[in-house]
Amino acid sequence: MSSNRLQDIENTSVVNNVQPYSNFVRGVRLIFPIGILSIIGVLILWPTLQKIHTEPLTKQDLTALRQAETQNRLLQPTFNTQDSKGRLVKIQAKEAIQNKTSGHLVHLKTLNAQMDEGKDAVQFEANEGIYDQDKKIITLQDNVVIHGVDDTILTTQELTANIHTGVATSTSPATLETQQGTIQGQSVTIDQNAQTTTFQGPAKAVINP
Repeated sequence: MSSNRLQDIENTSVVNNVQPYSNFVRGVRLIFPIGILSIIGVLILWPTLQKIHTEPLTKQDLTALRQAETQNRLLQPTFNTQDSKGRLVKIQAKEAIQNKTSGHLVHLKTLNAQMDEGKDAVQFEANEGIYDQDKKIITLQDNVVIHGVDDTILTTQELTANIHTGVATSTSPATLETQQGTIQGQSVTIDQNAQTTTFQGPAKAVINP
């Protein structure tokens, strides 16, 4: 009778040992194909991976990395400030670049600026410009157009506007178109406070009939 009990214990032990072994075999059968597929995938992608690691950076890549470290790029920014009389001045641009070493200077592209509001408003447009936030001076360059009171339009190639004093000057030839006629000069000064436009140098005026 003791012998039968020992035999039953041995049989139970064998059954218990077979169950973990069967689970192990199933796990190996499942993992083995996945491992083979992983190895095949690495072999297929190896040329691409090797190219990624060994391909050197281009000059454009290096330039972009340096700019990212030293510049902030803003899209469609708006800068609001006031002149000495508390009148609103709004400056907008398609793009602005700000150097981290000289954060008060903002380089603008495709910009427009509006000084004052209502009937006394003056609007500036240009392809490029630089806005000094500390001195409140904006320098416009390349196809500068100024829309003044009474539908006047002044065109020039460069102009510097002092927001604090309300005075803008250009040392380039300028043309002023009004309802009464056209005035051309070698340079011009616009005083927003005095509401005057003064041409310097030889000037020519053409009065409409």
